[in-house]
Amino acid sequence: FWPRVWAMFSALFRAPMELAERVPVTRGFSAPWRFQLVLSIPLFLLMLVIVGIFGVLMTVVSLQATRHGAGEPPAWLFALMPLVYLVILPLMQFLNMFIIGALSHGSLWLWGGLKESRGLHASIRLTGYFLAFFMLVGFIPLIGSLAALAGRAADPADRTAAWASA
Repeated sequence: FWPRVWAMFSALFRAPMELAERVPVTRGFSAPWRFQLVLSIPLFLLMLVIVGIFGVLMTVVSLQATRHGAGEPPAWLFALMPLVYLVILPLMQFLNMFIIGALSHGSLWLWGGLKESRGLHASIRLTGYFLAFFMLVGFIPLIGSLAALAGRAADPADRTAAWASA
C-alpha cells in the first residue's frame, strides 16, 4: 500500500497529468474516499486528542457552572464532542470531494481544459485522491507546531531576556 501511495505522491508533483490519466473512470467514489480516510488517520488522531481535551475542559466548566446555578448546557453534551467529530469529519471529506470536484470540473469546462473521454466522475475521483494528499501534507505544520511547543515545554527557562541583552 505505502509504495503505491509514494508513487502517487511523486506523480502528483512530477507529472500531474499522468496521475490524472491513471485515475480509473469506471469505478465508484468509495476508493478515493477510503484513500482520504486512510491518509487522514494522523490528523484524525491529533484532532481527536485536541477535541477530547477541549471536551473534558468544557465538561468541568459546565459542571462548575451548574453547581452555582447558572443555566449552562448539560455536561454530557461536551463529552460527546470527540464522537461527533469522528462522524462529521469523514462526512465532510466525502462532501468536499464532490463540491471541490464539481467546481474543478466546472472551471476546466469554462476554460476548455476538459478531455472528451473524461467526465464529471473523473474530476470528482481525482479530487478525492488530491484531497487525501492535501490532508496528509496539511499535517506537517501541525507536527512542527507541536514540536515547537514540546521544545518550549522541555526548556521552560525564558531566554528571551538573555537574547535581547546580547
